[in-house]
Amino acid sequence: MILLKNNLFKLLILKIFYVLSINSSYAISGSEINKKLKSWLYEKKITSNPKFSENKVFKNCKTNIEFEKISKNFSLVKVFCPDTDGWKIYVRPNIVKSTNNKKKKTNNLQKVIILNKSLEKGDTITLASLKVELRNKQNSFFTNPNEILGRRLKQNLKKGKLLEPRHLFKRFDVNEGDQVIIVSNIGKAYVSSSGIAQKSGKIGDLLTVKNVRSGKVIKGYLKKNKKIQVFR
Repeated sequence: MILLKNNLFKLLILKIFYVLSINSSYAISGSEINKKLKSWLYEKKITSNPKFSENKVFKNCKTNIEFEKISKNFSLVKVFCPDTDGWKIYVRPNIVKSTNNKKKKTNNLQKVIILNKSLEKGDTITLASLKVELRNKQNSFFTNPNEILGRRLKQNLKKGKLLEPRHLFKRFDVNEGDQVIIVSNIGKAYVSSSGIAQKSGKIGDLLTVKNVRSGKVIKGYLKKNKKIQVFR
């Protein structure tokens, strides 16, 4: 009787081991799914820490387990077995770091010109007042200091301000308020005097200018070297 019981117990143990061995060869655990998902994301340069229940067991796949991105940032991934009698689950991989996102952010940066110090309305832009920095792409900006050197501000701007076309007066050969030389010919005589431009303009433009000595406002054509030619 005792011998029979021992034999039955041995058979039971053998059966249990057999069943376990069969199940282990035909099942995949949640822990294995986490590893495969982590590896799949790593190939895409994404570091993750999936925490799908490790104790859950799924029927093993005859083919390879596949993954499909559900959300744009990989915050939700579908894990599935493509077999005819396969299965599917949805896993949150807990993204730790994405190299792809960093590259996109870097690609959005470019060199722009900003003020290295605060300036007031009417101040002239010099090389010392400018600084080059990497910033997010802008619609209106300057990338070359030579584009704005010598131009004057339309308004007060603080240090670190990104310079845009709307902040600056157009580039003229003479700006309003500049000191100019009024020249005129009286017969064979050549007369010159100091004046102040009443508006901005380019060479060849008819400008209004105020004679510093007399205070008289006259008109003349702008020539080279900030000279205003007055015809009498």
